[in-house]
Amino acid sequence: MAKAPFPEPLSEAARRWLLHLARRALRDAMAAKDPDATGLAVGVAERPDEDPRLEAPARVFVSWHDVRELVGCIGSLEPWPNLEQAVVRYAVQAGLHDPRTSPARPSRWHRMNGEISILGEPQQLECVGFDAIAEAITPGRDGVILGIGSRQAVFLPVVWRQLPRPHDFLAALMRKAGLSPVHDGPRIRARVFLSETFGEPVVAPAHPGAAASHAGGNSLLVQYVH
Repeated sequence: MAKAPFPEPLSEAARRWLLHLARRALRDAMAAKDPDATGLAVGVAERPDEDPRLEAPARVFVSWHDVRELVGCIGSLEPWPNLEQAVVRYAVQAGLHDPRTSPARPSRWHRMNGEISILGEPQQLECVGFDAIAEAITPGRDGVILGIGSRQAVFLPVVWRQLPRPHDFLAALMRKAGLSPVHDGPRIRARVFLSETFGEPVVAPAHPGAAASHAGGNSLLVQYVH
């Protein structure tokens, strides 16, 4: 099987802009329902005019964490017509409408950090079955879409941080899909993809005043992982 195609990397300026756009979109959505969110800091970033990918179709996931605790993660495996619009859409969905978690609140804002994953096109693995797929995937690199028929689930490459062993990774993904590694394992199929993932730094300051200043500053740091 050919390697899953890697999306062309964004410029550093484009990454900073998209992270700013995500935070601003979530703040505005929160402020529409809660006046206390109106003044939440979002920082400053310039939109780079030279990067055509900002207006190109893209598969996007956005996640929010309260330091290390998940606030929400939502996206789409199908391309959205416009990258910027996808980031805005899923930043709000992940922050306020992930059914697994409690929505973002102003009291958590200074601790929250956003992360954006732009996915490459998924590629079907030719092998079938739990053990064969575990041998075929590359830890730390591959995102995996796994399942049988309509029972599907996906893990982004960043999940390898928590589950670095392929068998543990796949077993957790099967459970997410409502499948049994023992009974359904021999029949499962998988697709793999790569992603460009970048995010705000994890902030755990001593008091909210310092946190708000940091989150609203101009020096938005970006980490690149794949």
